Amino acid sequence: MNVLLRSKARIDRRRKQTEIDLKNEKLRVLEKISQKLESGDAAREEKEQAILQKAIEEKEAINEARRQADIRKQEAFKQQRVADRQQFLRDEEQRLREFNTMRQWEIMNRFKNAEIHNEFKENFKERSDREAQERADTRYFYGELAERKLRDADNKLLTHANKLLEEAAKHGRPDFALHKAIDVRTMFFSAV
Repeated sequence: MNVLLRSKARIDRRRKQTEIDLKNEKLRVLEKISQKLESGDAAREEKEQAILQKAIEEKEAINEARRQADIRKQEAFKQQRVADRQQFLRDEEQRLREFNTMRQWEIMNRFKNAEIHNEFKENFKERSDREAQERADTRYFYGELAERKLRDADNKLLTHANKLLEEAAKHGRPDFALHKAIDVRTMFFSAV
């Protein structure tokens, strides 16, 4: 009976040990499966993270390209404004130069006409009445009327120049060339 009990106990121990071994094996297999699943999740998550990172970098590159394009556009606009302003000042300077040249020609013609008139008067006394009337007309045309027209034109020019100065001050633009043009025009007109 002892032998039978020992044998039965040994069989029970082995059966329990086998059950423990089977249970451990199942746990080991489940652990391996779990690790494989986790590594698959990790790989998938890493791939998704890489795709997300690439999308973020592409979006940042597009935004940077857009920002650079905006900067270039603003710079081109600024350069165009400067070029337009410089062209305007060159045109205005040329117009003033032409105006002054015309004015000088008028003065020279007035003096030349006066010389011719005096010579004509000395040589042809019989035409003195008619010459006196022509002289009066000439004085009116080259004198009072011309002076009034020139003053009107000068007032318009100075009014326009003042508006340009106000606009330059308002927009923070340089106004040295405008002051120079006004000073030259004022000096010339006061000399005449």
